[in-house]
Amino acid sequence: MKVYALYGVNDLRMEEREVPTPQPGQVLVQVRAAGICGSDIPRIFQTGTYSFPTVPGHEFSGTVAAVGAGVSPEWEGCRVGVFPLIPCMQCPPCRQKHYVYFHFSSFRISQNLSAICTRQFLQCTLIPI
Repeated sequence: MKVYALYGVNDLRMEEREVPTPQPGQVLVQVRAAGICGSDIPRIFQTGTYSFPTVPGHEFSGTVAAVGAGVSPEWEGCRVGVFPLIPCMQCPPCRQKHYVYFHFSSFRISQNLSAICTRQFLQCTLIPI
């Protein structure tokens, strides 16, 4: 698959990578559209990011192309929009399912989630269900 990988400030490269295989509890999403967030612009052109190389982009939608073990096959072919953060489910907004009103410290953003969900200038990605 084609990927736009950021190797440093102003160093964005298109490259080929293997399409990942969904593991248990994951789906493979074929990305159909990815937006450019205001936070992507300085990461690419001014400040860089947490680690290099990284694939920018986190506002995206697509189609479920494959499912891992333990995921209903009914997901295959579904169109999805992916929320790029994992709610903590502990704070009041999360318990009320008001995820957009989070306090940053109430969300856990794991290294895996950063690699999986928040970098979508690529053709396919794995998403936890």
